[in-house]
Amino acid sequence: MELETSVYRPNAAVYDSPDGVEVRGRYDQVFAKILTREALGFVAKLQREFRGHVRYAMECRKEAKRSYNSGGVPGFDPSTKFIRDGEWLCASVPPAVTDRRVEITDFEDALSPSWENLMKGQVNFKDAVDGSITFQDKSRNRVYKLKDQVAKLFVQPRGWHLPEAHILIDGEPAIGCLV
Repeated sequence: MELETSVYRPNAAVYDSPDGVEVRGRYDQVFAKILTREALGFVAKLQREFRGHVRYAMECRKEAKRSYNSGGVPGFDPSTKFIRDGEWLCASVPPAVTDRRVEITDFEDALSPSWENLMKGQVNFKDAVDGSITFQDKSRNRVYKLKDQVAKLFVQPRGWHLPEAHILIDGEPAIGCLV
């Protein structure tokens, strides 16, 4: 009797990615609705345009940390003194926010950043925006869905300092806040 052997094929189905973009995370048809060619192209365009600024900001952050570790203290950039000394006011808080029915979705501090969690979070975010999100609690035999009037949704994206190793742009991990 001959045994059937399986061959490991990473990402047998692949995401439709533009040139220079490689998705290394597990393929899922639901995730593919988020990771469209257009969305990945947009993320790649942003990363290509801003990666130099992000690198510079990360180097400044490292330099500041070295300074603090040596006894330095945080301070304001002297070139921005005119802003701090100027007469200005912030705009009023919009009524939709003062209503206080606000949902804050946190992709940095409140989420273990595994591929599955990040992608499921993005799918849930899209479904919430579309008004189509539901949840079935099988143990209680209940289905939860949004009502007609919903909270305002605020999202805290992942930080610049958190690379997304499952998506490469020109061979570099994607900047976390863009994914």
